[in-house]
Amino acid sequence: MRILVLAACPFPWRRGTPIRIHRLSEALAERGHEVEVAAYFLGDEAIPVSFPVNRTRPLKFYNKTSPGPSLTKLMLLNPMLFQLARSLCSSKPFDLIYAHHIEALLVAKWLRMAGIETPIIYDAHTRIGEELSVYGPAALNSLKRVVGNWLDASLPASADHIVTVSDELRELFLNKAGKADHQVTTIVNGVERDFISKAIAAKAGPHSESNVQSSARTVAFAGNLAAYQGIDLLLQAFALVKAAEPEARLRLVTEGDFSTFEQLAVSLQIADAIDIVPSSLENLPAELAAADVLVNPRAECAGIPQKLLNYMASGTPTVSSSGSAKAITHDRNGLVVESGDVQAFAEAIVALLRDPTRARSLGLAAQTLVTRQYSWEAAAEAVENVWQSSLTGALPAS
Repeated sequence: MRILVLAACPFPWRRGTPIRIHRLSEALAERGHEVEVAAYFLGDEAIPVSFPVNRTRPLKFYNKTSPGPSLTKLMLLNPMLFQLARSLCSSKPFDLIYAHHIEALLVAKWLRMAGIETPIIYDAHTRIGEELSVYGPAALNSLKRVVGNWLDASLPASADHIVTVSDELRELFLNKAGKADHQVTTIVNGVERDFISKAIAAKAGPHSESNVQSSARTVAFAGNLAAYQGIDLLLQAFALVKAAEPEARLRLVTEGDFSTFEQLAVSLQIADAIDIVPSSLENLPAELAAADVLVNPRAECAGIPQKLLNYMASGTPTVSSSGSAKAITHDRNGLVVESGDVQAFAEAIVALLRDPTRARSLGLAAQTLVTRQYSWEAAAEAVENVWQSSLTGALPAS
């Protein structure tokens, strides 16, 4: 099957949406399908890609690689992506258009309006009503949620099938987007087998291949520093951890800009206990494996954060806010605390720091679960099942 993947984002890139696009496309290509990606001009050339990537022409004034909406995306990049995709569809036949996230679905809808009748799968990574509220002025949050909820309910009608990364999202589209049960399928993210192998090796021996500084009290967060990640809550919780465990250090594995949070860290008197190290595909397994506790403070996520699966794959125990704790069962393969509860978040971290036996048990249980149930190969096979059951001979959605 020939598949055109729409990626309305930097590609490839080291964060959730581009990673899902990359790994799922890679797994589909390895299963014998002809995959091409149409993406923005931005991307990390150091990340190898095994399939063709077509890009929009560059905009010299634009270099945003962080998540979130922008006028440039809406007014320039998405129309440019549409023109690119229409050209590709006109020059060669595709059997399927696979649109990741809401902006790519918008581009796919424009293709349908332009007369391109190729079946569309929409891969929904999150709830837009939730996502929009964390960007821009807080005073407009109510309006942003209304707009986001409208997009969640209206745009998916353009797709012949919807793939969601969690059952919570699946229920949303069944209830609000007017889709029948057989038109929405949950296909979760995966973790690369090589990632798990590297984490296991790092746990077993010295961390000689990374820049990890071993510590008996290391609390680590890995990922971007966007508003939705809950970094404010994390810093407040870590101040309580530091008071209980003076040797504790917070390690942020990120390419993000910490300057937004520097004043808060200083006011909490924890700035000198924070280490910020660059993130890379090579060093991430060792970084996660070297920590004593991993933290996911994100208060709300209808999807499943890729970082959470990476955390679990590392074998290091995780403390997660309940609103984004997909795949974690409290006290079985991690600890889950009520979203927004700074005191409970800190207490959970301290509990694991003080009980290494319990911490190892939870970390191993999480790693075992991910190894058995979460792989990109399984996700690609599930996508194939969607085609076979729902899209064979499918007519475009009205």
